[in-house]
Formats: sequence, C-alpha cells, structure tokens
Amino acid sequence: MADTIINKVGGDNLKSFLDSMPMSMVMTDGNGRIRYANAAFRSRYHLDEDVAAGELLCEVIACDNFFKPGGICTQNCGQCKMYEMEHEVMATGRRIVRKMFTYQRLIEGKPHKRSLRISAVPMDYCGSKAVILSSDDVTFERNAINELTDTIMNLRESRDNTEQENKENRDLATYLKWMNESLQKEKNKLRLLFDNMTTGFMLAHYKDGELYFQEGNNKLGELLKTNMTRFCGRRLIPESEYYTPEFFNHMLAVIETGRAQDFTTTVPNKDIALDLRINMYMPEPDYVAIIVTDISEETKAHRANMEQARQLRKLNVILDDRNSELQKAVETKNKFISLIAHDLRNPLNAINGLSDLLTKRLKPETDQRALDMAKVLHQSAKGASELLDNLLIWARTQQNTIQFNPDTHNLHAVTAETLSEIKVQADRKHIMLINQTEADDTVWADKLMLQTIIRNITSNAIKFTNEGGLIVIGSNQTAETTEIRIEDNGVGMTEETIQRILQTTELNSTKGTSGESGTGMGLIISKEFIQRHKGTLNIESTVGKGSTFIITLPCDSKKNDEKK
Repeated sequence: MADTIINKVGGDNLKSFLDSMPMSMVMTDGNGRIRYANAAFRSRYHLDEDVAAGELLCEVIACDNFFKPGGICTQNCGQCKMYEMEHEVMATGRRIVRKMFTYQRLIEGKPHKRSLRISAVPMDYCGSKAVILSSDDVTFERNAINELTDTIMNLRESRDNTEQENKENRDLATYLKWMNESLQKEKNKLRLLFDNMTTGFMLAHYKDGELYFQEGNNKLGELLKTNMTRFCGRRLIPESEYYTPEFFNHMLAVIETGRAQDFTTTVPNKDIALDLRINMYMPEPDYVAIIVTDISEETKAHRANMEQARQLRKLNVILDDRNSELQKAVETKNKFISLIAHDLRNPLNAINGLSDLLTKRLKPETDQRALDMAKVLHQSAKGASELLDNLLIWARTQQNTIQFNPDTHNLHAVTAETLSEIKVQADRKHIMLINQTEADDTVWADKLMLQTIIRNITSNAIKFTNEGGLIVIGSNQTAETTEIRIEDNGVGMTEETIQRILQTTELNSTKGTSGESGTGMGLIISKEFIQRHKGTLNIESTVGKGSTFIITLPCDSKKNDEKK
C-alpha cells in the first residue's frame, strides 16, 4: 500500500511527502546513487541536501564488514548490504520489508555503529526506475534488547551459577554430614578402643600452675578400683591414695622439660597393692599423657626368678663341690683299678703259664681228673688275664693317658696280625677265621686302637659262635670311608640286644656257646675307640643265623681333627 501511495505522488510533492516522514527515507536511482534524501535521513547522517544528492549510498552508509578509513565503499563490491537490497529490488521488482542490518559511519573521525530496520520499495519516478529505502534507527532498541538479552543471559548464568552453588552447597552439606557421621563413628571407635585398652591411660592438663585430671579410661579405673569419671576436672595434689609424690613430680618434670618419663612405682593404697610401669609424655603443650601398665605379675615372677636364681646358685655351689669330690673319687678309683690290675698281672701270668704247662704235661690215661682241673684253671686264668687287660685299657681311657696317633695303615696287614693273636682261642672251638680284606685297602687309624677294636669284636664273635663255625673279616673302601665287616654264623641276637649294645655303657655278662663268661668290657672299649676315630658302629643280626658288626672309619682324605 505504501508503494502505491508513493507512486501517485510525484516531483516536489514527493519530496515534501518524504520530508514529512519521521523515519529516514532516501530515494536512489537504481545504481546506488542518492536522488533525494529526506530531512530525517540528512539529519541522521549530518548531510546537507545538496551534498546528499548524487552521492553513493555506500559512501554515506558503510557496511560493517567493509568499513574502511574515510568511509569509502566501492559501488561494485557486490556485498554492501544497502547496495544488495537496492540491487535486489531493482532486479526482482519486489519490495523488501523491515530487513535488519548494522552500519558504521565516520563522524568527526570516529566510527559509530548503528542498527537499522530497512524497507526497500521499487517505483517509477519521472519516467525512470527508482528505489525508496526507508529506515528506522533501532540502535537504542537494539542496544536495549542486547542489554536486556545480556542481562537475561547474565541472570540465567547467575541463576545457573546459583543453582550450581546451591548444588555444590547441598553436596558440601551432604559431604559434611557424612564427614560428621564418619568422624562420630571414628570417635566412637576410638572411645571404644580407649575404654578397652589393655593398659591404663589418663590425661592431665596443666593450667594456672596446677595439674587437673582431664580423662581416664576404664582400664585405669579397673586397676585403681574406682570410677574415673568422678575425677574429671579435679585438681591433682602432690599426695594421694592412688599415686605417690614421685608420680606427681614426674608429671611436673614432663611439663617443665617436655621430655618423656619412664619409671616404675606402686599404688600407696594397701587395698590395691599394685606394681605399675609408668610412661609419661607431652602430646601437646600443657598436657601430660600417662600410660599405666600393671606389672604386678611380672614383678612377682621376677622376684620368684631372682629367688630361684639364688637357690640355683646355691645348688650350683653344692654341685660344684660334689662334682669336685666325685671327680677326685673317680680319679682315685681309676688309679686304684690301674694299680690293682698291674699288681694282679704277674700272678695271673704265672697261673696262666703253669696251668698251660699242666695241660700239656698231664696224660689223660693216668691223671684225667687233674687234667680237667688244669684245663679249667687255664681257661679261668686266661679269661681273668683278658679281663685284666681290658680293665687296664679302660682305666687309661678314663684318665686320658692313651695317646691317639692316627696314620695310614694297610688294613689287610693289621687284620692278619690281630687274628694271629686270637687264633688259639678260635682253634679251641674249631672256628675258622678268614681275612677277606682287600690287600691294598688302607685305613686312617691309630694302629693299637684299631687292633683292640678288631680283637675285641672278633673275640666276642668266637664266644657266640658254635664249634666248627666261621668268622669272616671283610672290607669295603670308598672315597670317604673304610668299612670293616666282622661277620659270624653264630647264635645271633634280638633287636633289643643290639640297641642295648649300641646305646648303653653298662657291663653285661652273657655266657658263650661253650659256657665262656665275660663282662662286655671289650665292646665298651671298642665303641669308645671307634668314636675317638670319628667313626660309627652298626650291627646287623638274625637270631639263629649270626651277626655282622660294621665299623666305618674315615679315610685319610678326612684326617682326624685331633691329629691336626
């Protein structure tokens, strides 16, 4: 409707019409040049009427994106918004209503940004095409809207921030509540732990030169047989039925020096009768923490131990005296046995020789009874002589007068020499002695002791082997040991008898197969000599089939430490 009205108005009437409009209006020639600008337009852009006519619209109103110093915009840039509107209207013949855009203009050398709402209407003016552009300056409104929008956005942001803060505050409140509940639970746990400690605990507060009872746990009340809550806040005095002046002075020392105090004390109250270990320290200024441990049982045990130690020392003195006396008695006994054995050797040798001579001179057909008596006498004298030899050896071992001189020896030769000494004994029972030791086997041993070991064990085998039996001495040598095996086909022995021989040092007399008597002294001496060589003795036996004594001695590659 507006373009119809404008088209009906022409010439000066049109100018008057345009000047009467309160909005800024400008008419262009379709090529971007101003044909007429109304008073409102000229006033807005500070233009004179004659200056405005003929100017390029873009020189008056510069595009925001194409603003250049001096306010000049080339007509043919194709992107100036005012020009684009004008060009679009001229090209299409359609009007454009209320299109918004922002422009800038240099005023007094400074750019000013304005917001416009523009309508463009095509028309015929004096026989040529023209475009009337009307604009409303909505800068204030736009600024107000922008400010209002910014305010709304700020309010929204503030609201969002407030909501976020409220949420954070709620979360913080929830967290603080949880923390308070957790702290309360921990406090309850600590209180439960505090009240159920196995040691007593109290806290004292030093204030205005005085000590005050702050708190004590149940264990302390149990020790002192009282309720500790009744003491809370009470002033502590130097003397009390529950502690000594020394205890009070130690608390003051902790306050004055800051150093921990450890000591033992007793409870003055006779109805309580406790021995206590006290540990005092300062957890923070003006406070004394006190750990109280009941050591009454420990003290009693210590006193009992001290008394027991005193009694033991007394008994040790008595035992030392008795041991000294016993040692002297043993030494006297050993000397006595040695002297008696020496004194008996010559008479026994004489009886042995005389009885042997009688058995050879007497004739069975004339003096059978005398011959039998001579044989019994000779056998008894020989047994007594062997016993005497063993007693002398045993006495010397007890007195440590037998020298130990180990060396490398040929085992076969030592065995042969030893068997020759007891061959007569074996011949009486028609027992065959066989030396099956290897000719090149060696043994690291004291020769005299080794001969005694082989002689005593072989003699024992003869004793418990029936007439016509067999005794074999064999050997087995490894890189570390030499094994000597003395095997017979005698009566054998039970496991109980084997253990008694190996584990005891008691004398045990058992009759041989021909009624031979003995004391077991030979086996005891043999075991001692084997131990002296750091060797071992083992026995294998089957009742009715015979026994095997296994002697294991270290080779010369493991020489005895005593030799060194």
